[in-house]
Amino acid sequence: ALPILLPYLVNAGTIPSRIHYDLKYALRLCAEHGHHRACVHVYRVMELYEEAVDLALKVDVDLAKSCADLPEEDEELQKKLWLKIARHVVQEEKDVKKAMVCLSSCSLLKIEDILPFFPDFVTIDHFKEAICSSLEAYNKHIDE
Repeated sequence: ALPILLPYLVNAGTIPSRIHYDLKYALRLCAEHGHHRACVHVYRVMELYEEAVDLALKVDVDLAKSCADLPEEDEELQKKLWLKIARHVVQEEKDVKKAMVCLSSCSLLKIEDILPFFPDFVTIDHFKEAICSSLEAYNKHIDE
């Protein structure tokens, strides 16, 4: 991999109108040569957040998380992206603790959103804290 590629792309900025390279051409070249992190960066600049998260999940979950919060004006899209990450962590990495971290990383996700991703054999002990906090939130909402 070219060690200067990603820094070059990052230094060029994130405002498409001020970038002095062709985004689509850069994306195609990066993809052809397997530079996934560079592709994720270009997707982010192009505001193609779903594509950025999908590809980032093949590289690094933390990279995907950094992409999921980018559509600040679109909570529905943010939630969809975080659900993709949670599904990946549960089904591909089979990591319950990491899934709980995902849950706490995104205020838009609730325990009931990610429960369907877990296999049947996972015990309630893994979710005890998340379930309790979810119930407390519902109680507060009801009291209001």
